[in-house]
Amino acid sequence: MVATFWVFVSVGFYLVSLNMSVPGFGSSRAVAGLLLVLGSFACGAGADKAAFTSRGVTTPVVAALRVGGVALLASGLTAVVTGSAVALAVLAVGIGVMWLATTARHLLRPAASQTATAAPETERVPTGASR
Repeated sequence: MVATFWVFVSVGFYLVSLNMSVPGFGSSRAVAGLLLVLGSFACGAGADKAAFTSRGVTTPVVAALRVGGVALLASGLTAVVTGSAVALAVLAVGIGVMWLATTARHLLRPAASQTATAAPETERVPTGASR
């Protein structure tokens, strides 16, 4: 939920900045810097802590999402350095696309902590008892 909030704030701010002047954010560079920060907040808030397997190897989906994240970082830095409106648009749209992709991943494949199964009833040992 927190990640969704940051994504909507990011994309909403971008859309508002297209149509009106926001005090303190009159340039594409300033908006790109803010979107980088807000996108980082969303990434950190929504990151699946179980994205790594036990051996530290990621799944292809997670690897693809990481490549997308690096591409967005590059686009954002390009927008900050050059003031490119195209790079800024790629960053804003990319934040929304990454949110959709990661949300779909979370919905289709719950985190390992949510899917862990408890030991069967016959295997449970009461506290303080021995086998």
